[in-house]
Amino acid sequence: MEINKIGVIPQVNIVANNKMSNPKAVAFTDGEDKVEIKEKREPIEKASTGKKWGVGIASLLVSGLGQFINGDNKKGFAYLGGGLGSALVSVVGKAVKVPFITAIGVIGNLVVGIASIVDAVKNAKPNKD
Repeated sequence: MEINKIGVIPQVNIVANNKMSNPKAVAFTDGEDKVEIKEKREPIEKASTGKKWGVGIASLLVSGLGQFINGDNKKGFAYLGGGLGSALVSVVGKAVKVPFITAIGVIGNLVVGIASIVDAVKNAKPNKD
């Protein structure tokens, strides 16, 4: 590959193969030389079914608890805060006797709870034994 006088590489064509197993692997060519850049990925260990059930049940009991078990504290605090916040909205709605506000709090608590369960099971990490 030649570099022109002002130090700019001529036009480079990107060659992509539709059958590539790693979408981040790309081959560059200028017609003469070919450079391939591939990203090495480590195999992903999946959690056991028992671990997934455990974090799912933990999140069922307390929103965010499954995330704490998985070691994802930021998400754990977010789900815990969302659950407590929506519970507070429903209590306030009940105290001021406005059923609409109570309903919003209850629905919000259900949504946060279900999202917490799904996220905990989806992101369950294997035990480090």
